[in-house]
Amino acid sequence: MERQDKKKNLRDIIKKHQLAFFFIIAIVPSILFEILFIFIGLYELLFAIPLVIFIGIHYTGIWGFKNRMKYGFAVIIILLLAMVLIMTPITYQNPGILKFQTSGDSSIKMDISPYNGYSSTHQIYANFSGLNKSTVYKPVIIVVGASSLSNVSYYVMKNTTAPDGYVNVSHTFTNIPEGQFFVVVNLNTTRGNITTGFIKGPINSNIYGYGTYLLYSYSFLFILLLGIIYIAGLLVARGLSNSAAYRREHMHN
Repeated sequence: MERQDKKKNLRDIIKKHQLAFFFIIAIVPSILFEILFIFIGLYELLFAIPLVIFIGIHYTGIWGFKNRMKYGFAVIIILLLAMVLIMTPITYQNPGILKFQTSGDSSIKMDISPYNGYSSTHQIYANFSGLNKSTVYKPVIIVVGASSLSNVSYYVMKNTTAPDGYVNVSHTFTNIPEGQFFVVVNLNTTRGNITTGFIKGPINSNIYGYGTYLLYSYSFLFILLLGIIYIAGLLVARGLSNSAAYRREHMHN
């Protein structure tokens, strides 16, 4: 009896503060999923967010398709803003000198200066060491826009050898557009390439402008992805509810 009274009291409290409990149930675990996505790359967890929102809607007793749509999309927009707020300071940080080990004996050190903050010029530097001294190399630097994956800048140096086992590659690019980029430095040879691979490159913007850029870049895809899954779930739930009501009506008849 006491346990039933406690359950009834809890139901009454939830009903009285329905929206507050809904937003807590829907937002807190969803932000945890976003953190795991950002830091560990578990993008699969993003697909669980619409389910969490629906669970919050259902167990707090919010009924009506329009209400569920309204409050569900309010949560999705809040989660989008939360993700951008978490991502901005992390992705804006300067990683410093990057080190790579190739499949052979060579290794690479690479630096981009300045990495963040708007600048009219950005110097990209790479040092390749442990190279074959008799091979002819053609150094190439490519800067690629992260959003469109189109070539922004392309620089080819003169052919060179590595008499001491290393090659320094350096070039200053001017007027890189605002946003985030990928940078790759290659040493092309007749036997194959030695490359840094594509790495995250300059953020040519202040932190507030970059946050706006992230919000713009992620907003459409984020809302579309979660919105479609959430609406599909609501339609399935409504269909099941209507089907159950129809069966009950005919059973009584």
